[in-house]
Amino acid sequence: MKLTLQEVIDEVKNIAAIGRRDEEVAHRDEDKLHVLVLQAIADGIENPAGFAREALKTRDLDFPRHCA
Repeated sequence: MKLTLQEVIDEVKNIAAIGRRDEEVAHRDEDKLHVLVLQAIADGIENPAGFAREALKTRDLDFPRHCA
């Protein structure tokens, strides 16, 4: 499956909504999104900067991120 920019934008919105209810799930989904985008970039996706820019918008979301 080829990742689209719209899917990245939609997933950032989903993570924002989830972050208001369950920060652990939001953090997990944020990590998954970043890996998907990195993989797409490694695979040669067009507009890598645009994909990265959209995915990194999750860093502006206000929910706690806990690391063990």
